[in-house]
Amino acid sequence: MIKSNFREWTLDKIDETFGTEQVFQLPSLDLLLSFEYEPNQEEKNYLNKIRNTYSRYGGESWNEVELENKIISPLFVYAEIDNKNFVYFLERDLSVTIDEYELSGRVDGMIASGFRNPKMPYFCMNGVQKRNRSKWRPERSSINCNVSCTSIK
Repeated sequence: MIKSNFREWTLDKIDETFGTEQVFQLPSLDLLLSFEYEPNQEEKNYLNKIRNTYSRYGGESWNEVELENKIISPLFVYAEIDNKNFVYFLERDLSVTIDEYELSGRVDGMIASGFRNPKMPYFCMNGVQKRNRSKWRPERSSINCNVSCTSIK
């Protein structure tokens, strides 16, 4: 078994090791995104408040922790997704075995089954780490989603 931390993996290394490639259309995602919802006035006000905070107070220069705390987490909390079946967990350890690789690390956030501790992740996000902190450009950061993890440490 080859053990490795998530931080050691680049998109190129993932593609080369597992034969993955970027797709630009996915029927299951198209179906999910076809869901229509009209927010009520309270929800619109909240979303506008978050948008205005981002645009008025330098959001394009925020680092990933600032984005997580000022935008992403408030949206998950406002959506009230937590219940006894799944929860929005932060800064938790995650591991997955794919072929002969055991990958593990601490992820920024995940929606997973479980109550006090995550069990099976449904959605996982982790910001791309800065290689050289002095040259990091926030506009190049991204969120990685992974729905195929099979176990959590």
